[in-house]
Amino acid sequence: MDPFASAVRPLHIVAASVWFGSALMFHGFVEPTAAALGKRGEPFFLRFLSGPFRTVISLAAVVTIAAGMGMYWHDSRGLATGWISSPTGLSYTAGGIAALLALGIALTVTGPNTLALGALEREFNAKGWNACASDQRLRRAKQRLKYGGRIGTGLLTIALVAMVVARQL
Repeated sequence: MDPFASAVRPLHIVAASVWFGSALMFHGFVEPTAAALGKRGEPFFLRFLSGPFRTVISLAAVVTIAAGMGMYWHDSRGLATGWISSPTGLSYTAGGIAALLALGIALTVTGPNTLALGALEREFNAKGWNACASDQRLRRAKQRLKYGGRIGTGLLTIALVAMVVARQL
């Protein structure tokens, strides 16, 4: 393996593992558990989103995409169509598109709603948590986060499977 791939591939794999694992854990376990707790789960849910989780998953997503784009450029020898149209290239291309779409959802849906929920947490801390039960902004932001997260996590699953398959072709 050449030095570029030796340095960038592990970085890509670790960052992608953090991104995918965090998304799966949050949307598969944390969010449903907080929802099942109802009003009692709100303080935990909003605090969780306002803490380091948001920064870690965002950084992991950016590093994953940047390293992946670098590897794609490197492995395709500058976007050579022969490599891109090969079974390996097509699989990496499909995985890359799925990851880029997941990042797009993170930037336009889950990220903004996470920020909105963080602002609501600060507001509820100042006004009191009794106000949160009837707040429509809270419900809307949580709903968008839930559905955007499910779509994003599904796209990350597609990206993961495509990348694993590509290594075997």
